[in-house]
Amino acid sequence: MDTNLSKAIDSCYKRDYQKALLYFSLALKANPNSKDARVGAILSDFALEREEEAEALFEYYLVSKNDEKEEYRRYLEEIIDIVDNSSSINNLFDSINLDTL
Repeated sequence: MDTNLSKAIDSCYKRDYQKALLYFSLALKANPNSKDARVGAILSDFALEREEEAEALFEYYLVSKNDEKEEYRRYLEEIIDIVDNSSSINNLFDSINLDTL
C-alpha cells in the first residue's frame, strides 16, 4: 500500500481529517486512478462537516471493498459519487437510512 495512503487511513482513525485529506490528496497526485485515495479524500472532506456519517461510510467502504458481493461496492460507490457531486452535502444523509446497509 502507498505510504501516503497508509498515513491517510491512520489519520482517519485518529479523526484528523484535515491531515487525512492532505495524505489522500498526495496519494491521488502520485496515482490519479486510485479509487481508495479518491474515496478517502471525498470522505475526509465530508467528515469535516459530517463526521459520524463519513466515518460510517469509510468503515463500510473498507469492509466492502474486500467483499465478494459486488452489489455492496457498487452501492457504496454510488453514494460516494453523490457526496462528491452534491452541492448540498449536509442534506444527503437526512434522506438515507444507513441502518439498512
